[in-house]
Amino acid sequence: MLFSVAQTEKINNNVYTINNQMVNFYLFQEGNDIIAIDTGNKNEKTLAELKLLNIDPGQIKAIFLTHSDSDHAGGIKFFPNAKIYIGKAEEQMLSGKTKRFLLTRTKNLPREYTLLKDNEVIRIGNIKVKALSTPGHTPGSTSYLINDKSLFIGDTLRLVKGKVRPFIW
Repeated sequence: MLFSVAQTEKINNNVYTINNQMVNFYLFQEGNDIIAIDTGNKNEKTLAELKLLNIDPGQIKAIFLTHSDSDHAGGIKFFPNAKIYIGKAEEQMLSGKTKRFLLTRTKNLPREYTLLKDNEVIRIGNIKVKALSTPGHTPGSTSYLINDKSLFIGDTLRLVKGKVRPFIW
């Protein structure tokens, strides 16, 4: 198996992992402020998993997309009140300027979004988010350092037998 998917659970005081069948996405909470790092696929499992954690998707204030592949951005529709952020270099994927997997095109996002530059820092309530450009999986892949202590990397890296490797060789 290329990768494994964790079960939906609270990892620590601030971080939740959400199982969305073949992928995970994450929530970060600081007090009443909750953000999502990615959204998973567009399947209904998202809502069921959030319900297990007693989290109303309407509470999510922002979505930080690591890249625009549908398994990371497909669930945007489940978070109606969230502002969307994505790395600036990923716009070439969304506009169709750069193709994904030979001739296929990444679909544009269903709502307006804000482009983040490398090392740009923004705040969502009590949550500080620093965007870190980590191209490779896609030209605009972005990792996010949250409150200077939690790093979310999307498909930038993976663990193989205890060693860090690129996500796809």
